[in-house]
Amino acid sequence: MHATQPHASATVRRAGPRRPWSAPAVLAWTIWVLSIVTTGVWVTFTAIGGRAPLVLIASCSFPLGFATVGALIASRRPRNPIGWLLSAMGLTFGFALASSAYATRALVTRPGSLPGGAVAVWAQDWAFLVALTPVIPVVLLFPNGRPLTPRWRWAVLSCVLGIGVAVLGATFTTRQYNYGKYPLTHNPFFVSGLAGLAGPLMVFALVSLTLALLAAIVSPVLRFRRAAGVERQQLKWLAFASAALLPEAGLLFLTDAAWVTQRP
Repeated sequence: MHATQPHASATVRRAGPRRPWSAPAVLAWTIWVLSIVTTGVWVTFTAIGGRAPLVLIASCSFPLGFATVGALIASRRPRNPIGWLLSAMGLTFGFALASSAYATRALVTRPGSLPGGAVAVWAQDWAFLVALTPVIPVVLLFPNGRPLTPRWRWAVLSCVLGIGVAVLGATFTTRQYNYGKYPLTHNPFFVSGLAGLAGPLMVFALVSLTLALLAAIVSPVLRFRRAAGVERQQLKWLAFASAALLPEAGLLFLTDAAWVTQRP
């Protein structure tokens, strides 16, 4: 009787509840906090610049929404890449907004008041790209974190290659940025030896991302036809979320338009 007690207690310890603050959970919520901080930088600079509250609300909903949902999923299902992708989208979107607001302050509203205006323009150029394009693999991997079939892995790989090549082209082969809202700004990280690759890199990125996007449109439809029960309901949620995202993006564009804000 006494000889079996240590074994029984060890079994109970192994079968005990998981720690709520495991390493993946700490990492997921750390990314969430960083997303809050970067979005707060955007709100601060934008409020100082006199932007309408509706613009702030519409803009903040993107990074905070992605970061919160991503942290909830990643902390509970760390092996599912969807949570980490959404967390990365929230963080990079907040970083892109903060960089954009910083560049506006440094180069437009108060020229010369802050250092590193050109670096901020460079940062927001690639950060917006990184923030938006992961939505393609999210759709391809939703809801279980795996492609529809092993043969569909090519679409995820195509998206990853497209994002990587596009970021490479935007960060090192662009000689200068001319967005209109900023003065003509030279890229502080321009590599002259890569200038000739700008065109081919962008074409490759466009083709790769287009193929991945087409796959992301077809994949959920095929997955929905094969799904049942909970997975089918999850795919419905994805459809509803996508439908809600489009008018929100339209609202953001509308509230930032010059004829609404009365700004150049």
